[in-house]
Amino acid sequence: LVKVPYVISKDFNFYEKQVIQGAANAFGRSTCIRYVPRTNERDYIYIVNKGGCYSSLGRVGGVQELSLNRAG
Repeated sequence: LVKVPYVISKDFNFYEKQVIQGAANAFGRSTCIRYVPRTNERDYIYIVNKGGCYSSLGRVGGVQELSLNRAG
């Protein structure tokens, strides 16, 4: 079991955060990866909306941005 801590940017509204969390939970039910809210971990994923869908490949260390574009 692998735990991946994450933080969702405040730029996402409540509904969008619920959708992101739901998708992470669904992925976790089908794999050995669990996305968990960050507490004090040094390495974590920071989910942002920067006008595209992208991230670095593999583990970078520290804060790793994952950009998810809003639908529409």
